[in-house]
Amino acid sequence: MSNEGRLGGKLWWADDDSAQLGTVTKRDGRNPVVLRNKTSGVVHMKVYDREGQKGRNPCQVNNGGCSQLCFPTSENSRSCSCTVGYNLRSDRMSCEGVDSFLMYSIHEGIRGIALDPDDHSEALMAITGTLFAVGVDFHAANDTVYWTDMGLNRISRSKRDQTWREDIITTGISRVEGIAVDWIAGNLYWTDHGFNLIEISRLNGAYRSVVISEGLDQPRAIAVHPQKGYLFWSEWGQNPCIGRSRLDGSDQVTLVNSGITWPNGISIDYEENTLYWCDARTDKIERINLETGESREIVLSAANVDLFSVAVFGPYIYWSDRAHSNGSIRRGLKSDTSDAMTVRSGLGVNLKDVTIFNRGREKGTNPCARSNGGCQQLCFHLGSGRRTCSCAHGRLAEDGFACERYEGFLLYSERTILKSIHLSDESDLNSPVQPFENPALLKNLGAAGANIMRLVVKLRS
Repeated sequence: MSNEGRLGGKLWWADDDSAQLGTVTKRDGRNPVVLRNKTSGVVHMKVYDREGQKGRNPCQVNNGGCSQLCFPTSENSRSCSCTVGYNLRSDRMSCEGVDSFLMYSIHEGIRGIALDPDDHSEALMAITGTLFAVGVDFHAANDTVYWTDMGLNRISRSKRDQTWREDIITTGISRVEGIAVDWIAGNLYWTDHGFNLIEISRLNGAYRSVVISEGLDQPRAIAVHPQKGYLFWSEWGQNPCIGRSRLDGSDQVTLVNSGITWPNGISIDYEENTLYWCDARTDKIERINLETGESREIVLSAANVDLFSVAVFGPYIYWSDRAHSNGSIRRGLKSDTSDAMTVRSGLGVNLKDVTIFNRGREKGTNPCARSNGGCQQLCFHLGSGRRTCSCAHGRLAEDGFACERYEGFLLYSERTILKSIHLSDESDLNSPVQPFENPALLKNLGAAGANIMRLVVKLRS
């Protein structure tokens, strides 16, 4: 007998050998009755019984006052507990996430582990359901994790405790790998080396806009310095390099264009004003002064490695090495990596990005911090207390803050989405009006001319 269930005076059973399902008397096992034949393969049974789920306990009302998990310990007492990566506060009811831990991506999702190599506990409830997760970053103030998925062609985010999750960018992307959060302005940056673009949106995906579209050749990693107003990225193309611009894409300069081939991950040391990168071809981790581009140093040079990403935290640097022990995350001192140690191994060849979730990173302020800098759509800090507003849809008004609608543009439809392009400026890749996506309303839109006209009226009103 492989499975059983109970209801009233009967015991229900399923026998895989005889491929039968039936009942016997619960008290003495007599009066066998076969109810079904040919039922091989039954692996579990449960009797649905509304009357069986009665009673009360202290967890029944308002989750027992617990912010996450409530466990009844008796008829009149309960105990609160927290999910992975959270600790119970002194009130014994509410939970607080750990301040710092390491996140890494594999194709199947995002994981989090303790920074201490001797601590083998998990620090993040695994984020699953991805097909080809690559870039990962965070917004500590909102306790939110952001990631790119090249398999599903989308950018998503999730609360760290996974009480909610959403896809924020789902159309118009090709091969998005790098992702970076501007925690002061509330903007999200990403690289698309399929379209050779660097784009931006608000943290919720609104006001999507192209920041850099000219001169890029396979951009991959990306990082931002909101306090100083800098954007950094790496390129894998014909002329590999590491570039820097202002957060709005202006004032572009090349910081490194020699001695690099496949610059993968980049990471900012906000305390020491340096930029780190790893190169999957030269098998090195290097750093420079992020403002002058000078003081270039080799931090790590090794053989038989496969470096994909690098992260800096405190006195240490962390990197992913897919050739070491079947995919490892390693750690070494910034001042001397000769005594590098393995934080976690056996993660597989699909190991990708590493980053340190760190509340202490989100320091500083700039003119975009309060009320979006007064900007209606996008605010960019340009350094030295300067800021500029921009419009993802529409044009900037004379006051430099508001956005005005364009008088003319080309509106076109795909199967379930309505898009627009500029008529007078082909180099402007932003949409004159916000794309409208509604699969139910826009089904087979190509033949629905009347619907298009009604939507045009709505979008312009």
